[in-house]
Amino acid sequence: MLPDSTLVLSFFIILGAGLSAGFINAIVGSGTLISFPLLLLLGYPPLTANISSSVGLVAGNISGAYGYRREIRQNSGLIKMLLSSSILGGITGTSLLLILSE
Repeated sequence: MLPDSTLVLSFFIILGAGLSAGFINAIVGSGTLISFPLLLLLGYPPLTANISSSVGLVAGNISGAYGYRREIRQNSGLIKMLLSSSILGGITGTSLLLILSE
């Protein structure tokens, strides 16, 4: 049995957007501006779209960090200084995402 053509089309749209978002995210860090609105446009609930978009970009983040490893090493002092703010922001955002309604 073949899948519904709309499902297949959605799959390829999401795949293309995910690859594009990962590429953009590795370069400038704003890939979510592509993936999140597209998931909303395809009818996914905001919470699902947000989580899917964030998790989907993890591979791009890891490859970007590897690609920029020399620059990261040169700025290790700045990274250490901003690490606590990043962790606090991540915890705050996660908490709000779980506490607030969709």
